[in-house]
Amino acid sequence: MSKIYNNNTTIGPRVFTYSDKYSVRACSKNDLIISYKENIIGKDGSRARLGEYVLIFAKKKNEKDQLQEVVVFSAKIGPWVEDSRKDTWYEKGGNQWKVNYEILEKTEPITLSKSQLKNITGIDADCWRICEPRFATGKKHSDLIPMIEGRQKLINFLRKDQ
Repeated sequence: MSKIYNNNTTIGPRVFTYSDKYSVRACSKNDLIISYKENIIGKDGSRARLGEYVLIFAKKKNEKDQLQEVVVFSAKIGPWVEDSRKDTWYEKGGNQWKVNYEILEKTEPITLSKSQLKNITGIDADCWRICEPRFATGKKHSDLIPMIEGRQKLINFLRKDQ
């Protein structure tokens, strides 16, 4: 059975962001590592297009629930996953994602501080918004253009050695 990939207009690279709330042992980095090792990404929301390059984020917060740094890697969307791999996170105590893809051409995960993320993306004030999926999809808004360009710069930075 063939799966339909989302054909909605995306005005910037999509992101898959794991959060502590839904992650294995309440740590988003665990979900990111599972994605990296198992060559699969999952989420409940919007779907990606086959062959599209995406960013995969894990957010690390401090004890005051403030974002301190992110762990990120980039990958190319592969086929829709319907086999037992889609239960990988759930079997380890995390969420069971509704949308799962195999990933190809992945980069190494790296940890970035706020200042490093600002330097790479050129986004200053709200640079953490770069890891929020709701920014840069849907209708084109001028206030989203820096976010879109910043995501593309981050993908280019991650993929520079490949």
